[in-house]
Amino acid sequence: MIRTGIFGANPRSKRHIENLKQIPGFTIAGIYDPDPGIAGKASRDLDIPPFTSPGSLIQRSDAIVFELPVELHYEILIPILTSSKHLFINYPVCFSLEKLSHMSKLANEANIILQVGNHERFHPALQPVISTLKKPVFIEIVRNVGPDRHREGEVLFEEFLIRDIDMVFYLNKSNVQRVSAIGVPLRSDLTDLVNTRLEFDNGCVANITVNMYCGTDNLVCQVFQKSEWFRIDLGQNAVMRHILKDHKQPESLSEECLRDETILKTEALPTPPYDPLHELKVFRDSIVRLQAPPVGIDHAFYAAKITREILGKLLKNAQS
Repeated sequence: MIRTGIFGANPRSKRHIENLKQIPGFTIAGIYDPDPGIAGKASRDLDIPPFTSPGSLIQRSDAIVFELPVELHYEILIPILTSSKHLFINYPVCFSLEKLSHMSKLANEANIILQVGNHERFHPALQPVISTLKKPVFIEIVRNVGPDRHREGEVLFEEFLIRDIDMVFYLNKSNVQRVSAIGVPLRSDLTDLVNTRLEFDNGCVANITVNMYCGTDNLVCQVFQKSEWFRIDLGQNAVMRHILKDHKQPESLSEECLRDETILKTEALPTPPYDPLHELKVFRDSIVRLQAPPVGIDHAFYAAKITREILGKLLKNAQS
C-alpha cells in the first residue's frame, strides 16, 4: 500500500481524499495544514489522522498529495523531495523557472515520481484523437471562462494558458520556434481576452484564446491534419471527425460542400466516460512501475517557460 499524506485542507484536497479512498493501492497516512483548526476539522470530517508538523507527516508517508498554495509553501516541498517521497502537485503556476528547475533536479536525484496535476491532459475526449493523429498542422484552442471562475490579475490567465499550452504539447510533440501574443481589454483597462500564436519546429501552428468576457464556461479544441480535422468539446466530452475525401477536394469549403457527403464525411468518435479517479490512478501506476508520469515537472517547466514569454509580450505591448 502507498501511504499517502495530504498537505492542505481545502475543497480540492477533500476531493483527492475521497478519490484516494476509492483507489486500490492507496491508504491515507494523514493530513497537515498550517492552520491546526482547519486540519482538525478536516480530520474529523474525513476520518483521517491530523498532523501538526509537515516533517512528521512526511516521515509517515510514501507519497504526498500537495494542495497548499505552492507559492507560499515552497519550503515544505524541498524536504518532501529530499526525503525521496513521491509527489503529486497542482500546476505550480506562480513558481519561478529557477524553482521549477531546482525541483526537477531534486526529483531526478531522488529517483521519485513527481506528477503535475492537469486533469485536462487526461480528458477522455483527447484519447481517440491522440490514437488517430499523425501530423497536425494547425491546432486551435478556445477557452471561455464563466464569471463564477473569475479572479483578479494575471495569475488566472497564466493558470489557463499553462494548461492549454501543455495540451498543445500533448497533441504536437515539437519545440516552439516563435511566440506572439495580444491582450484585449473589453470591459475596462484590465485584459479580458488573450490570444497567442505558437509556431513549432515541425511546421505546426497553434492558436490559443482565453476569453474572460463570456457568460459560460467551455473549452473547445480543433486539430487539423492533411484531409481531416477534429473538433474536441471537452465540456461535452464529444469528438467530431471531419474527413475530406481525396478524390473530391473542393476549391472552397462552402456550406453546400460541408453538407455534401461525397466531399466531406463527418463522424462522431466514441469517447470513454470521464473518470475523476484516472489522474490519481496514473500516479499510483507510475509509482508502482517507477515509470515517468505523463505530466512531470519537466513538462511544467517548458509550459511555464512559454507562458512567461507570452505574459512578457503582453506586458510589453500594454506599455507601448
